[in-house]
Amino acid sequence: MFKKVTTIFTIIFYACALNVAAQSAEEAYELYQNGIKAVETKDYETAINELSASLTMYEKMSDLEGIEGAETVIESAKQALAQTYYAYGMELYQEKNFDKALLRFKDAEECAKNSDNDDIATKASNYVGRVYISKASATFTDKQYDETIAAADAVLKMESENETAYFWRGRAYKEKGDLNKMKADLDKCMELTQGDEQKATTYANAAKIASSAYMSAGTDAIKNKKYTEAITHLETAASYPESNANIYYYMASAYNLLSKWNDAITAANKALSMELKDPSATYYELGKAYEGLGKKSDACTAYKKVTAEQYKKVAEYQMQTVLKCN
Repeated sequence: MFKKVTTIFTIIFYACALNVAAQSAEEAYELYQNGIKAVETKDYETAINELSASLTMYEKMSDLEGIEGAETVIESAKQALAQTYYAYGMELYQEKNFDKALLRFKDAEECAKNSDNDDIATKASNYVGRVYISKASATFTDKQYDETIAAADAVLKMESENETAYFWRGRAYKEKGDLNKMKADLDKCMELTQGDEQKATTYANAAKIASSAYMSAGTDAIKNKKYTEAITHLETAASYPESNANIYYYMASAYNLLSKWNDAITAANKALSMELKDPSATYYELGKAYEGLGKKSDACTAYKKVTAEQYKKVAEYQMQTVLKCN
């Protein structure tokens, strides 16, 4: 009698378990369908919630083999979830919601790897780098330089030779006043883009920014009467391609202030050999250098070429009163 009751109870329990499993499977499938419908309407957050909930329910079921079509639905849900994360990441990226886009692309990559979807995994990984680059650019524009550096760092952890990351990080270091780090990054950017016609603009911009930064540092040093330091900065500025003629003018000025007349003459002549908007200031420095060497004739020749009002009166005084030029 006891065995009979036990057997009946077991049959009833098993039937109930089957019924519960079937009901759970039905609910899980309904969540899956809701998720797919949400994907179609581009309601990505709802889609993610429904598909995730569906997969969670299926994972809790112990006997999936007894549920017809469960494995197929689970695989479809995994693929749909990876694609949804990716599509949502793209939407957020286009809206410039970079932080949230990064989360969704990372979710897409992880999801895709778990479902052996190499295509989505690769695309999502690539877009993580792109989003960080876009974030670096945007935060730089907003003068959030620490965030620019952090975004560039994230890219370089993924791709150690990304010239764009070096470019933005170098610019951020420039704005923070760290010339050494700026130089290291912009020089690396130039190294990675040199000789590549498609990256010629990046190469030229990196060189121009670095050169300009060192020229500014040089002029600031002159104002602060740190003439030797000024020369060092200006020489660095001049080391970059297509350096500005004004660099050599300031160099001539600093050399004159150090009474290094021959060096001043070399720098002034270099400036004059390049395109100058107004050469008057440079001719004035050239005249001072020749005067310092006691070369009256050459000094007079240089001073006579000074035409800009702010320098002309001083040059005329030197010619008429000091040198007594003919």
